[in-house]
Amino acid sequence: MWAFLSALISILLATTARSANSRPLNSVSMKIENQAGQAIDLYWINTFKTEQDYVLQNQKPIRNGTSSNIYSYDTHAFIAEFHDPTDDLKGVNVVFTKGPQDETVYIDYDHETLKMTATLKSKRDLVEDKVKAEIHFCKQRLGISEIDSTRITSTQVEELSTCMTNYFVDELEKVHESKRQLRESRDKISYKLRNYTCADIDVNGSPSIEQYEFNHNGHTAQIHTLLNKPAAKIWVAHNFVTEDECKVLVEHGRPRLTRATVAAEDGSSVVSENRKAQQAAYMMDNPSEDDPLRSLYDRVFAMANHHAGYQLSWPGQEGFTIIQYNPSDQYTPHCDGACDGSAHKSHGRVATAVLYCIVPPPGGGGATTFTNSDIVVVPEVGSAAFFSYKDMESGLMDEGDTEHSGCPVLKGEKWITTVWMREGVSSEPGESWLHFDPDGERMLDGSKPEYGIDDTQVKAQSSSVMTRGTDSATDEL
Repeated sequence: MWAFLSALISILLATTARSANSRPLNSVSMKIENQAGQAIDLYWINTFKTEQDYVLQNQKPIRNGTSSNIYSYDTHAFIAEFHDPTDDLKGVNVVFTKGPQDETVYIDYDHETLKMTATLKSKRDLVEDKVKAEIHFCKQRLGISEIDSTRITSTQVEELSTCMTNYFVDELEKVHESKRQLRESRDKISYKLRNYTCADIDVNGSPSIEQYEFNHNGHTAQIHTLLNKPAAKIWVAHNFVTEDECKVLVEHGRPRLTRATVAAEDGSSVVSENRKAQQAAYMMDNPSEDDPLRSLYDRVFAMANHHAGYQLSWPGQEGFTIIQYNPSDQYTPHCDGACDGSAHKSHGRVATAVLYCIVPPPGGGGATTFTNSDIVVVPEVGSAAFFSYKDMESGLMDEGDTEHSGCPVLKGEKWITTVWMREGVSSEPGESWLHFDPDGERMLDGSKPEYGIDDTQVKAQSSSVMTRGTDSATDEL
């Protein structure tokens, strides 16, 4: 019974958790609930100075019965006191220390002890309190004594389980409905916001929240993190692709360009007005050591593994997809893999790299937008935009934060190369990317081993459906 309840608590926490992109890096949320009977002020105790230094945290007094939210850090100390105390309340305060998790702090005043108190509750604490209250309600409803609750019949156990299950189902339905309404509202404005962003010829790239250097086999890139959520990470690697590597990609792709397509519901590829571009493939099934793009391919996977915490290897992966955009060409908002918060399916995509080789002139459009995350990447020659969309801890996919688009090119042309990275693929027969759609569902042809279809035959027999890098890469900017 308690194992069941603990699992349901974890589901509720995982379902309701959604970290804000606007919070300072590595900070945690602290919600102050004033139950002290009068307005209070909150001060951060600045321990970095030798003399006593209190920094006011609220612009207006926190009135009784209201709350205030701030972002802070683990071990930071605070003091709460009455805003305009009467003589008998002067000097009454409470000091507390912030913990490592998002917390709610309840400020109370006891008229008998004349003391102010602070009770810190994590999200899990709050859920557990709610569950305990519901258990108490169910026991009262079923006539189960709190004093002798160990002596209950099997029928009462079943009724108690049913009562608690109904409670959790109702709570989860409320959460899912709230999230559905939130996504619906977000989707209504995201496309318009994307169009406004694309129309701004002077748009700047989004500022980074963290920067560091990444070195791989002597090649150093400057990494700018733009979004850092468990299931959605976006970052730009400057100086990632060399001039010679771009030259190989463009020269290989130019004579092989065909109209780009998108994935249909059955996994096949179709031409769509949502995606106007030309593309070609550079296969990396078994690259030799002297392949001019072998080091770049290795670098892409090393970068994704380092930043997103993956352990991906290149056997069985998709190769390079070279994409060229002319004036008016664009790609409307889309996801590269599942972006509905579902569990990742083995062989499905988990990350994308977009390498910029030729970019439009200033004011020429072609920016990459992540509208749901309010992020814009202005392409620069030699840079690369990366984004991952699987939470390594929970195994759940992104819920739309990495949905992205390629703004229309207004002047010149744009040449990019994408690498879509998957988890679970290998070079074993029937286990490469050729046999699975972007979400990880097995393709029809690849699911017929009794017909003797192997990867080589798949490529030869159906380039329009299976060889996405050649005629039907299913996504990109």
